Amino acid sequence: MNRKALTLLEILISVIILALVVTGLGNVFVAGKRYIQHSRMRMTGGEIGKYFLDPLQNDVNQ
Repeated sequence: MNRKALTLLEILISVIILALVVTGLGNVFVAGKRYIQHSRMRMTGGEIGKYFLDPLQNDVNQ
C-alpha cells in the first residue's frame, strides 16, 4: 500500500494534539504572569513596611 497523502483522521488527530500543546503552553504563560505580578506586589509591600519600620527600629536601637 503506497500512501502519499494524509487521511482526514490523521490530520484531525494532529490538530487535536497541537491544540492540547498550545493550551498547555498558554496555561504556563498565564501562571508565570500571575506569579510575577504576585511577587511584585509582595516586594512592594515589603519595601513599604521597611520604609515605615526602619525609623522605629533606629529609635529602639538608640
